[in-house]
Amino acid sequence: MRHPFYATTALLTASVTVLAANWLIGAGSVLVLGLLAVRTPKEEQMLIEKFGQQYKDYMAKTGKFVPRF
Repeated sequence: MRHPFYATTALLTASVTVLAANWLIGAGSVLVLGLLAVRTPKEEQMLIEKFGQQYKDYMAKTGKFVPRF
């Protein structure tokens, strides 16, 4: 997967939200995940500009947040 840190963050924030059973923590988790969702395309665009076709080929072979088998 191309963004293991973001996938781990999503699992961690979801787990903390369920364990805390607190709507404020849940709202914060949604905010964090929303910001990561906005950041990901910008980050990938920068990587395409830096590495070109090589990164596009890598994108075709790997999942964004979930591994491809």
